[in-house]
Amino acid sequence: MSVKIRILYNPTVRPAKQMMVIGSKGQKISLWTTPEKFDFEHVPSFGEVTREGKMPFTRMTAPGLREVSFSHPVANLSFERNINDPIWKLQKLIRTGQKVRFTNGPNLFASTVWFNVISFRIEIKQLSGHNQISFAVLHWKIKQAVDSPALIKKKAAKKAKPKPRKTTKKKPKKQVQRTYKIKKGDSLFKIAAKQLGRGSRWPEIWKLNKKAIPNPNRIKVGKTIKLPKK
Repeated sequence: MSVKIRILYNPTVRPAKQMMVIGSKGQKISLWTTPEKFDFEHVPSFGEVTREGKMPFTRMTAPGLREVSFSHPVANLSFERNINDPIWKLQKLIRTGQKVRFTNGPNLFASTVWFNVISFRIEIKQLSGHNQISFAVLHWKIKQAVDSPALIKKKAAKKAKPKPRKTTKKKPKKQVQRTYKIKKGDSLFKIAAKQLGRGSRWPEIWKLNKKAIPNPNRIKVGKTIKLPKK
């Protein structure tokens, strides 16, 4: 019995608006034919709250994930040609565990939604003259992919641009003026020796306190005077 396929595999001609699968690493691969039927499921998840001696409460625990199943033929009616290339490309994409999305498909796919491929089955219908696949039906089962909150935060942190650090110039600390209260028996020489390390620096003390000490040889006990830096 001969089998007639409506759309044949031809690597040089691709019909307009044909469904494409896109991998999360950027690969784009044609499905070569657009599936005619889809099984679509999108129901929420429910949980139970048990009650002793009574029927349990039921409540929705999560919105649920989209699940889609579909099949499509990939074929070449010539017994001398095979369809290894498109099948190999799709297999390689799926084996790497990438998330996938689809373009030019029905709205239930919503091309921005990513899916995990949870089943990919190749049903061989016909072999070429060299025992290569010339006609196969590919059966897909995919489920909506959702990243974990930790992974989402990690991705967001990578995308977020680091905020420029504010550089604030430290204001120089104000130096507190050193003072000294004159005691009995003090002289400017003795004060300079004790407070500045050398008695010969007494003129520095006198210059700071000329108004309070007009005569360096006469200083008043109990008077507070300014001292220069050490």
